Amino acid sequence: NLRKIIDRVQKGEKHFPSPKPTIIDERLGMIVALRDKYDAKLSYSSENMMNDSGNFYFVLEFTQDGKEYAIAENPVYGNATYAIARHLMPLLEGESLLTVVAELSRKSIRSLSGRQIIHREGPLQHDEKIEKTIAQLSAQTLN
Repeated sequence: NLRKIIDRVQKGEKHFPSPKPTIIDERLGMIVALRDKYDAKLSYSSENMMNDSGNFYFVLEFTQDGKEYAIAENPVYGNATYAIARHLMPLLEGESLLTVVAELSRKSIRSLSGRQIIHREGPLQHDEKIEKTIAQLSAQTLN
């Protein structure tokens, strides 16, 4: 249960700033739904992933149409989702996508063709935005 993971992290580990951040429960449900939809491997880290001091990310790794993807989601209010595609990051061949997410900054991920997906109200639900982004990444090729 993702909520239990968050509760454990919040109960004394050093990875959350004070005061405790607002966790958006809908994002937890979205992570589970996307994991099931893509038959994805779900990992998490309470380390400072993406050079994001004090926060952690849930990372979904999956293959679709022969291409590898990762979605990194921080369920804390004010954080964006990140989507990356292996075929657009040839310099990082051999690295797991979880390692890429963990070690690179958000700015570096964006510079390597990763996409930032902002949580905003609008005509598309956030999970639909993620699916649309994966489709766009799938169609994208290196120049």
